[in-house]
Amino acid sequence: MSFQTARQFPRWLGGALRAAYERGWSRRRLQELTREMIAEPQSDVVTAEARTIGELGDRLGRCGLHAPDVRRRAVLAGSAVLAAACSCGWLLASSPTSELMGALIGAYLAVCFIAIVAKVLQARYERSIAYCLPLVIESLILLVESGLDILPAIQQLVNAEEDGDSDPVVAILRAAYRLSSAGMIFSEALCEVADAISVREVRHVLLHLDISGAEGGELIPSLRSLGDFAYGEWKQGVEARIRRL
Repeated sequence: MSFQTARQFPRWLGGALRAAYERGWSRRRLQELTREMIAEPQSDVVTAEARTIGELGDRLGRCGLHAPDVRRRAVLAGSAVLAAACSCGWLLASSPTSELMGALIGAYLAVCFIAIVAKVLQARYERSIAYCLPLVIESLILLVESGLDILPAIQQLVNAEEDGDSDPVVAILRAAYRLSSAGMIFSEALCEVADAISVREVRHVLLHLDISGAEGGELIPSLRSLGDFAYGEWKQGVEARIRRL
């Protein structure tokens, strides 16, 4: 190899490596874009349902406010209370220098009031879940005994309770079922909903439904043990409230 060729070899090697890198990057980018185009319709639906599941675990969801119109009214009511309290504190101030302090005191009192109302609503929602959970599990047992698998049984419950959130447990199962219908594996949908829910009893039931569906075998003994667990938790909650009276 001549001296001139030896001098040009690094430049040629760099150009070849750069061209190979660009061709490889283009191929990988084309594959990524193809996968995104194929999965785009399904991912949009899954994202929408995942957003709904996220609303189960936020501040309004923990209070049992799941329907969009109910959540909107709750936000408007809280904003109105905050604005009214700030206005009252501003107007009741005795001097111009204390107007800001009065508005801050009004805002603080409004936030305390909203926090108390949210705590009351959350306690009521958790009591409603504790009451409905054994009944829903018994309904699942009856449907499974009739020959249905766990997912068709949940579908039957969801279709029977399509009129809003009258049953909070069915509303939670509806979120998992819709996420599964959007294309997610049912066990993953149960885990996603369980991660979003703060109520311990519901998390326990959802995770055990996931285990029962994954391992197969007899569903009825597993469901009966879940029903006994849910009834025991509800009974302990009632006894604890009676002792506090």
